[in-house]
Amino acid sequence: EKHITPNSLVIALKAVLHDLIQAKMGVKEGGKAKTLELEFYRKDGSTYWSEVKISLLQNTPDPPSGILGVGRDVTERRRVQEELKRSEETANRLAREAEMIAAIGRITSSTLRMEEVYERLTAAVGKIIPFDRLSVNLMTPDRKNFTIPYLAGLEVEGQRVGDRFPMAGSILEQLSEVRKGLLIQLEPGQELEARFISLGPDFRAGIRSVLGVPLISRDQTFGCLLVQAKREKAYTPRDLHLADRIADQIAGAIANAALFLECRRADEALRESEEK
Repeated sequence: EKHITPNSLVIALKAVLHDLIQAKMGVKEGGKAKTLELEFYRKDGSTYWSEVKISLLQNTPDPPSGILGVGRDVTERRRVQEELKRSEETANRLAREAEMIAAIGRITSSTLRMEEVYERLTAAVGKIIPFDRLSVNLMTPDRKNFTIPYLAGLEVEGQRVGDRFPMAGSILEQLSEVRKGLLIQLEPGQELEARFISLGPDFRAGIRSVLGVPLISRDQTFGCLLVQAKREKAYTPRDLHLADRIADQIAGAIANAALFLECRRADEALRESEEK
């Protein structure tokens, strides 16, 4: 409007406020007061939560003349509620994780077929640690090379089940030295291929986050479990701790299976030698 009088401005603001209250806050003419929890900002930039009871001021049959808001500070109550919610969520998450770890332990003792163990392991791990690629690497008896008996997820050029790679410069070599898990996060501009030569193809295929945990049996590292994701900073130290627990559950079964396979190959070689 070209000419706005104080009275017309007040009327316009009342109309806008009235529509806002009805549309956004659910307070209607003749209706009950609405109670909301709203976050307010102080002049110093801090915030607090207030429980506000909002009602329209009106003398029937006249239209509403304004609103009445009565509030009380509920910041402490809100904090306690949020802490309780986080505590419940943490307890539920820990219960789910404990259940899955126990399930993984049952998987490794339920069958002698390692292919089935690996497949069921992959499904169980995916429920608590999201991944795009999962692999198991095992050292050869001379500990100079390692093989990949199992792969799931993203395909990487030059890495297939049964392939053999040198231990030198591999993440398995580092894991066997430190005997604890490693959390590797590839960030933009960061070069890790020189440090982890064997992970070069993985990084070039789009992998950005890696959890590597050693497989230890009879106090000796014989392999590792790698859990990988294409998302940057996909994993946290908590995920690394979970991967360590999973490795503890499966290490014995994998070591026994590898030993059984090695013994069977030795028997076959002996029979061939005797026949010759």
